[in-house]
Amino acid sequence: MSSKFLDRYQTKSSVQQLGFSLIEVLVAMLIAAVVVGGVMLAHAQNLRQSHDNMLLRRGHLILSNLSQRMLVSHQEVLLGYYDDGSVSKSSWAQMNDLPAVQSQAKNAGLTNAQFSIAHVGEGVRRITLQWKAHDVRHAVWRKNCGEVVLGMHCLDIDVGP
Repeated sequence: MSSKFLDRYQTKSSVQQLGFSLIEVLVAMLIAAVVVGGVMLAHAQNLRQSHDNMLLRRGHLILSNLSQRMLVSHQEVLLGYYDDGSVSKSSWAQMNDLPAVQSQAKNAGLTNAQFSIAHVGEGVRRITLQWKAHDVRHAVWRKNCGEVVLGMHCLDIDVGP
């Protein structure tokens, strides 16, 4: 009987194993999970950056729109109706242009958008637009935004003759 047992034991050990062991499957699943997680993180970062770039394009379009309005209303620019702190509420700029641009910024998704228009030279005004960045590390400041506010995107454009 012991001879029969030994023969059976030797026969089973000499047969080649088919398939994968449980450890091999678990290791493969772990590697696949790490790879999928890395791909998902890269995709999420790409989506955030694409969204920030879209907001930068919208901000630039809004600034361009206001600069074109100011070029058309050059006389009001020279009279200071577009400057910050202007007391004349009867001007076209105060009644139409500035509220329209503020509304455009809100509709474009620029969170807490703030405009400022400053006199920087003979007939030249600097329009600055700032809005809240989704990620402080990726906030963008372009050109002469002046005092940098942490966590804010900033664009500016000079308008004048």
